[in-house]
Amino acid sequence: MFERILVPLDGSTVAEQVLPAVTELAGAFGADVSVVDVCETDGGEEARACHLYVGRKADELRVRLGGTAASVRTAVVPGMADQEILRYAEAGKSDLIVMASHGRSGVRRWSLGGTVERVLKRAAIPLMIVRAVEPPERRRVFSRIAVPVDGSASSAAILPIVAHLARTLKSEVILLRVIEPGRQVRTIGGLGYVPFKERDIESTRTAMREYLQRTSAGLSAAGAVVTCEVREGEAAGQIMRLADDRGCTLIAMSSHGHSKVRTWSMGSVLSSIAERSPQSVLLAPSLVTE
Repeated sequence: MFERILVPLDGSTVAEQVLPAVTELAGAFGADVSVVDVCETDGGEEARACHLYVGRKADELRVRLGGTAASVRTAVVPGMADQEILRYAEAGKSDLIVMASHGRSGVRRWSLGGTVERVLKRAAIPLMIVRAVEPPERRRVFSRIAVPVDGSASSAAILPIVAHLARTLKSEVILLRVIEPGRQVRTIGGLGYVPFKERDIESTRTAMREYLQRTSAGLSAAGAVVTCEVREGEAAGQIMRLADDRGCTLIAMSSHGHSKVRTWSMGSVLSSIAERSPQSVLLAPSLVTE
């Protein structure tokens, strides 16, 4: 599933909080990990400092991964951080990028926080955003995964990845669908919402529960422990509330979705969660068009 993992670092201890998650993933999948730093120039003291830094971090990661089939390599590239990260990912055929949600610019001159946002908008492969906190947390990143879906094939694109993670890392999965307080309709001014009638809400609850049960059957067959939940309210808020209520360590979702009837738009919800969620987030682009 994840054979080549790209890990961009910016020299900050905050950005290095990705390393436990990378260790967990790479060790389980026997992945080839590329630790990459981006410098503004390809020579001089800054470039030498970058090489020394990624070398140290790679050595630390090799120690963490001792006894596994994983391997670690390093690279230092000049240029703009987001552009070079995406270019390196494409050239190296990476199948996952792992970045921290916040970093700081000191000797290094790029902000990992802003870089994450730009990579998120353009990445054609899965991106994991590890939520950096102080002091760093010591729990497993993949122990319990919240998976919001909106009923579309696009939003379900994350499910094969979740199934593989759950089987390999023994993760618990919580599937979620959210009923927002109105249904989306087209109006003269664009998209709007009209209130649900009570009978419509009840039929929607039933349909969503049935959908989640069908979906959970596939994950259970893959060896995952799955529970299902339907909630009502604003989608992003309900997703984050469930993740908090149930002690989830990760939210996994498709980076594109399509709302047809009585559901929510995955794109806007994703942006809110990526920005506000206290949990780490795994985002996978969907190529499904509906």
